[in-house]
Amino acid sequence: MADLAGIGHVHLIVADHERAARFYSQAFGLTEHFRVRDRLVFMGNDDATLIVLDAEQTAVTRGGIDHVGLLLAPGQSLNAAVADVVRAGGRVVQRGEHAPGLPFAYVTDPDGNMLEL
Repeated sequence: MADLAGIGHVHLIVADHERAARFYSQAFGLTEHFRVRDRLVFMGNDDATLIVLDAEQTAVTRGGIDHVGLLLAPGQSLNAAVADVVRAGGRVVQRGEHAPGLPFAYVTDPDGNMLEL
């Protein structure tokens, strides 16, 4: 059995990787780590590569992703994070609680990729 430490990255299919990179930078403060052949943009923070933006694949041939759960930093307000997403061009799909005291927000990026905060 493989011993996993966590998620290394999430590969998202996007229509425009420049627009998507701008969104993830503005909404979550991610920075570009590197690119591969002007097709893939690897973004993350100081700790890890989190997002791979792929403008060439299609969800029909690759299956897509249902959603990606992003952990907010300790002390980060869910309301503030949702506001950042909207300001950056995303939208709110649903808010609620998984259980008492466990709030969540489903939001999308400009390409409709679902994120759970």
